[in-house]
Amino acid sequence: MSGISIPQKPGPLEEGASETDIINHNDAMQKYWFAVQQAANEQSMEADAMSNIAKAGHDALMAVANNMK
Repeated sequence: MSGISIPQKPGPLEEGASETDIINHNDAMQKYWFAVQQAANEQSMEADAMSNIAKAGHDALMAVANNMK
């Protein structure tokens, strides 16, 4: 799959968390979701590349078959 490392999803904030804890938690959540998005994008790009390779192979085989007619 992808080379993107997804950090562990932050747990919920504890009740009565300080402003600093809230800011740190929000930062950790943003980093987590960004990593998830990056991994999904990379996986999609890998699938597109494989599809393009398969299509090129198919097109080459079709060209050979058409040239044999």
